[in-house]
Amino acid sequence: MKTNLTMHSMSPHGKLAFMPKVLLLLLGLLTSSISFAQVTVTSLTELLPYLKQDNVNVTLAPGTYTVTSEDIQNGLFPDYTEFLDRKNYVLFLVSGNNSVYDFTGVTVNVETAVFNAYSGSYDNFYEVQTTGNNNVLKNLTLVDVGSVDDYPENGACNITMDGANNRIEGFHITAKGSYPYGYGDAFGKGGTYTIKHYKHSAFLIRGESNHAKGVTIIHRSYGHCMFMQAANNPIIEDCYLEGEMRSTDDMLAEEGTGSAADLIDFYTVWGYRLPPGYMKSTGEAGIRAYNAGETIIDGVEYSRGTSNVTVKNCTIKHLRTGVTVAHATGTKYVEGTTAIGCENGFSLGTGTVVDCYADVAYGPVYTTTYNTDKNYNADITIIPAEDAYYNGSGNVAYIGGSNHNITLKSASGLVIDQDLKIKFGGERNHISTQGESLNSQDNFTAYNITINNNTNFPIVLDTETSYVTGVSGGMVTDLGTDNNIVHEAVSVNKIEAEAYTNMDGVTKATTTDDDNGEHITTIDANDWLEYDIDVALAGTYTMSYRVSGTNAGDFTLSQDETDLEHVTFETTGSQDTWTTVTSATPFYLEAGTQTLRITAHTAQWQLNWLDLKLECASVAIVPFVEELNPLGLSIQNQQTANVDIFPGNTARLQPQPLVGGSWTWTGPNNFSSTNREVVLEAITSDLAGAYKATYTNDCGVSSTLTFNINLAGSQQIEAETYTTMNGIETETTTDTSGNEHVTAIDQNDWMEYTINIPVSATYRFNYRVASAQDNTQFTVTLNNEDLETMSFASTGSANTWATVKSAQTKYLPEGTHTLRITSNSSDWKLNWILLDGEDFVNPCDLPFIPEGFTIKSEPVTWSSGLIDISCVNSVNAYIELAETGTLAATDQVKLMYKLDGGEAISISDFQGMLTEHTGIIRNLSGSTLELIIEGQTASDENYYTISKINIVETTDTFARIEAEDFTEADGPKIGNTGDVDGVQNLGSVKPGHWSMYAGLDLTDVKSINARVSSTYDDAFIEVRLNGVEGELIGTIDVVNTGAWQVYETVSAYIKDVTGIYDVYMVYQTKSSANVCNINWFQFSDAYVKAPTDPFSIFQAEDYDSESGTETIATTDSDGVSQVSSIGNGDWIMFEALDLTNASSLDFRFASASGDGTLEVRLDSTDGPIISLIDLPSTGSNTDWTTLNVAIDPIDTEHDIYFIFKGEADDMVQLNWMQFKVYTNPYDRIEAEDFDEQYGDPTVAGSTSDIDGNGDLRGIFPGDWVKFNAVDLSNAQSISARFGSLYDDAFIEVRTDAPDGDLIGTIELHNTGGWHTWDTASNNLTPTSGVHDVYFIFNAVTSPNVCNINWFQLSEEKISYPRDPLAKIEAEDYDLAQGTSTSTTSDEDGNLDVNNIQDGDWTLYKKIDLSDLGSIDVRVASAFDSSSIEVRLGAYDGQLISTITVPNTGSLTTWQTVNAEFTEYVEGEQNVYLVYKGSENNLLHINWLQFYRESLTVEDAELNTIVLYPNPVSQHLNIKNAAGAKLQFYDITGKQILNTTVKFNDASINLNHVPSGLYLVKIEKNGQIQTKKIIKQ
Repeated sequence: MKTNLTMHSMSPHGKLAFMPKVLLLLLGLLTSSISFAQVTVTSLTELLPYLKQDNVNVTLAPGTYTVTSEDIQNGLFPDYTEFLDRKNYVLFLVSGNNSVYDFTGVTVNVETAVFNAYSGSYDNFYEVQTTGNNNVLKNLTLVDVGSVDDYPENGACNITMDGANNRIEGFHITAKGSYPYGYGDAFGKGGTYTIKHYKHSAFLIRGESNHAKGVTIIHRSYGHCMFMQAANNPIIEDCYLEGEMRSTDDMLAEEGTGSAADLIDFYTVWGYRLPPGYMKSTGEAGIRAYNAGETIIDGVEYSRGTSNVTVKNCTIKHLRTGVTVAHATGTKYVEGTTAIGCENGFSLGTGTVVDCYADVAYGPVYTTTYNTDKNYNADITIIPAEDAYYNGSGNVAYIGGSNHNITLKSASGLVIDQDLKIKFGGERNHISTQGESLNSQDNFTAYNITINNNTNFPIVLDTETSYVTGVSGGMVTDLGTDNNIVHEAVSVNKIEAEAYTNMDGVTKATTTDDDNGEHITTIDANDWLEYDIDVALAGTYTMSYRVSGTNAGDFTLSQDETDLEHVTFETTGSQDTWTTVTSATPFYLEAGTQTLRITAHTAQWQLNWLDLKLECASVAIVPFVEELNPLGLSIQNQQTANVDIFPGNTARLQPQPLVGGSWTWTGPNNFSSTNREVVLEAITSDLAGAYKATYTNDCGVSSTLTFNINLAGSQQIEAETYTTMNGIETETTTDTSGNEHVTAIDQNDWMEYTINIPVSATYRFNYRVASAQDNTQFTVTLNNEDLETMSFASTGSANTWATVKSAQTKYLPEGTHTLRITSNSSDWKLNWILLDGEDFVNPCDLPFIPEGFTIKSEPVTWSSGLIDISCVNSVNAYIELAETGTLAATDQVKLMYKLDGGEAISISDFQGMLTEHTGIIRNLSGSTLELIIEGQTASDENYYTISKINIVETTDTFARIEAEDFTEADGPKIGNTGDVDGVQNLGSVKPGHWSMYAGLDLTDVKSINARVSSTYDDAFIEVRLNGVEGELIGTIDVVNTGAWQVYETVSAYIKDVTGIYDVYMVYQTKSSANVCNINWFQFSDAYVKAPTDPFSIFQAEDYDSESGTETIATTDSDGVSQVSSIGNGDWIMFEALDLTNASSLDFRFASASGDGTLEVRLDSTDGPIISLIDLPSTGSNTDWTTLNVAIDPIDTEHDIYFIFKGEADDMVQLNWMQFKVYTNPYDRIEAEDFDEQYGDPTVAGSTSDIDGNGDLRGIFPGDWVKFNAVDLSNAQSISARFGSLYDDAFIEVRTDAPDGDLIGTIELHNTGGWHTWDTASNNLTPTSGVHDVYFIFNAVTSPNVCNINWFQLSEEKISYPRDPLAKIEAEDYDLAQGTSTSTTSDEDGNLDVNNIQDGDWTLYKKIDLSDLGSIDVRVASAFDSSSIEVRLGAYDGQLISTITVPNTGSLTTWQTVNAEFTEYVEGEQNVYLVYKGSENNLLHINWLQFYRESLTVEDAELNTIVLYPNPVSQHLNIKNAAGAKLQFYDITGKQILNTTVKFNDASINLNHVPSGLYLVKIEKNGQIQTKKIIKQ
């Protein structure tokens, strides 16, 4: 797109318009031979006019200049550009051409207050912008002065280059000022954020062939460092770009500080909490290209992408990416560029990277941008990291897409970390791809890629990789197919031979080899050299040796007296002829500094260098051990090989690496396994011990690690190891164990011990004692609280030992405790105290939610185990039950609990069928809680199910929950609220967004209140459990509050549930683009009526409003109440029922009178009628029946009124209602399953349609297919699923022969393609019995007919719209009240409607009254006072015309009467003719006909053309239009369809046309008419 641009100046000179190109060219020719003198200016204001001039050479005097907000307010920098409706203020606007501006020695300081100093509305602030051509700006130092948090309220960029062939070189820019600074893109970028961002980029290149050279940017703001939009042929060269990095761990350390990230609980723009372990740039990209943008060149605006990018010899440090130009098109070329400490190095999509460098400190050197990337050619050298590795992705490179050729090299000094992988496909493990929001940037495939991995980093080929080939110096784990990467060892340490640490017998000489330096010579037998070599990785290695000799060489390489290899080589012919020999077999070296010795066995050979090459690195085993309680719940998961497991618990040994290689295990009692993971269930002493894991990696090197699994059930404390005491002594023990014991214990003596409990459990205390006295006593206190008083009888003597045990156990949580023993007696001894663990106690980690189970014929005794509840004040426990089948009285289930190890207390005891489905206990306080469930049934067919068990902290279920305090969310943004209370709210909520609140207790909840705002009428919030598509327990209808910061509180019913759930608030609309703001919500125990599901039985007494009725106990066999005392005009109403697709209504009623009528109306008591039912007598008001009646189709939500009319005082009793959707009883007839055929149509084995197996193709006029023995009884219509390119094709439906009875015709249309499928339907002539059915394919003139997938019969008759201009026989009504029909006495027609009394009416459905303005009726009457009201929707609906019926002389004398409409009507209507008058037999009516508004003679022929239905959802019917040309235009004037109608009865498929208003231009025989249609 291009449009003219005018640049504005606020100076008195007014607008500065660009000259036309021709004039510029002439001026250029005139001045091209004229040299212009250099001008020096001494102030910024003096400089500004020269920036607008052509052909100037301006120098700004060296010095420091400052731009302040006062300068802006004083109008010193007034320039701005304006194009594409964007206004951009500019400090230094270079709009001239062919000029040079030299800023050598100049520093311009721009105070950050300047960003927001301009008044009025504008879009961006630029410090420098070029819009002219062929200018050079050089050597300016441009500094933002202020805080990094001084953000621009509008967009900001230091440098913006538009125009053509401009060059900025030698600039040194310090960019500063954005919000929030310090988090990178974790909380937002672009239009999506969880913290609103105010960005500030440094350098933007647009325009044509603009050039940034030698630019340095110190980037201290959130925004791009250097980026391109709408740039063609940009060049970035010799630039240095530097940002800052910050770890996510450091960001998370802000928790509790009230920082911007802390206020949103570190919830990222990717839909989850910020994960630790990653490094983020505080800015954005180093060099980035976009595929869209706008620019100005020679006064013309362009909207386009970026193309043909060149980047050379740049260094990018500490930014989100080095060079990312994947979104550019054309040639993309990067050369000689280095990325240091970036999140990602080079991502081009398609393009070439030559001689570039990057480290893997914080992220990969290359990442594929999209799975569609292809033809990426790269040569990247991986350099040593300046800082320690902090690469959260674990990737050296992440490679997907296809047809790449990538070479990775190692620079000298590179440290290889085997945990970093070159990964092809699979999970990217990027910080942004751990949720669902960026699925398009994860789990790539990789195909047909060449990799030259000249590093020792390992390669992992994921399962979705194929045909990846090349070489690798690192280990290859291949999980894909048809890959072939060959190992090729890579040098890790090249040692010059003369760099020995020790030697014997050799000398040095200047080398005659190619690499200069020295070599070792005069080698004799038994001479040796030693080298200290730094080995980074344990593994197998080979060594290459550069040798020469006049004799054959023979030497040994050894380490610590162990020979690693024996090497021989043939003579090279002379001392100056060199060759390289390499190890025949790899040898193993440990990591670290290793001393290697070369010992010569022959003489007269020389050594120049040694090159150590890694064959296969050993992969260390990383140990993880998880402990699970007997219920399978995780207790701990530690990275350790030594772990204490409580008896009875399960240990899960889970070593890493997770992929590749093979495992073997050995352990106690001949244990062995070849699985990676080992599970030791219900640990006992037999299972405890040492388990040795051996991992053999994919290149054959093994590593081992021993896991030590220890029992943690007991702890012995030696008596003499007290921390303090009073009065006692110690001596060598006389017991069978231990070194010393405590003696000389007198009354009131004491010992105190600090004990460390490793595992929370109940412990029994054992004391090893000796005494000659009886009734020795001592008191035990724990943590300053009395535990017990122990007494024991004489053990026989002071040296005879016995063990006394506590009578009860004591719960000891994990951690440190203080134990004191105080003597109440004298003359006894103590050797040790043993704490013997008996019952494991699950940590106080609430909520506690174990799996459910069933109770069948096998007895069940289930225990939660002991649960520590001491970390909270009190807890609630919930158990939810259900039964299956019929339970007998002998079937039983018991629910019990124990508090602090006490006696079992019953919660519920059920026998047989359940009387309740929940067991609840509340407000329990103590140290431990145990739930116990016991039960058994007589059979496995009838059983109980325990579906939920929860132990949760007692909380206020009904406390208000701030919407922004979600646990997780997808989409909504947090902003400051304008509500009367609260600080923040959720906003920018789109349909499908959600927020989740974990662990909410919904017991006793009956409703929810929510504080919301919206400007839409169709917004609602779904309240769901445990998932975005989880159980729906409530729907909150959001009201239109009129503005986004005007709030109202709305309430909704919540389904009865018990226990805790993750509650998902899922935000939706029916069609609007936005949903709502939400400030808070609050559950309540207040009753709110449940929403009515119209397609389930809903009770009549559950109405939302009523008039005149009474609710009493029902006499029906089901239900609780019924609506009674119903008289004439009484009604009940149900709000907001969506009856889309409803076709009929069931209602349950009883009536003694049988004289009532039920009207079902929309939205009001006088609204449109969708069904009118005569209520027959059921015998009495206690005899019930169910009646099914048809209703008119409804496609939106309405209030539904049930209005009763009749004379009786208590005409009807009403129990319930239920709307029904028609269910077709006929199966589809698959076209390819024919029994016979003619014309050989092609049977396709699979269809391109959305369903079905095959279809028929290649169908020509005259072809047919036959299906045997089809039952046509009750069939009213038929549908066909087809694809076609023709509008004149049709299918005849015939019985019993190809030329048999024609019972229907299916008219086809152009669907847009043979494999673009649509469904066409038509009514059938009623036919009873079973017949062979023939489908005859035909077309009027077209050579082909269609593809066909299936046919389907239906019992539903299709109701077509009436032709609005055709004569309608009066007797062809759809419904009538009080009239009769008989043979007409008029000159045409068969019947007429007669016996008409005052208030009688006839109904004519589905008439499109658009553009119609009058009605004719053919009537006969003998009276002067009769009239006919024309009403819409109901007999008392909208009145659009009143027809005065004249006295025609008699009821057999006919006259046509016309009446104009009094109101303009659009769309399809149900039209009621309501007859009025005071006489009996008011009139007869023969026919009626509608007409358009008065037309000119020229329009007469077009008047007969009819478009219907209107509004139209799919097929627009066209009548009387043969030969007419139809052109469809949208409201912008864009033509969206152009067609010529071939037949008088035609149809156009508008399924592909968006919803909206369209103008249809109809042209026929030189006459033109325009009609409006609405596409739904």
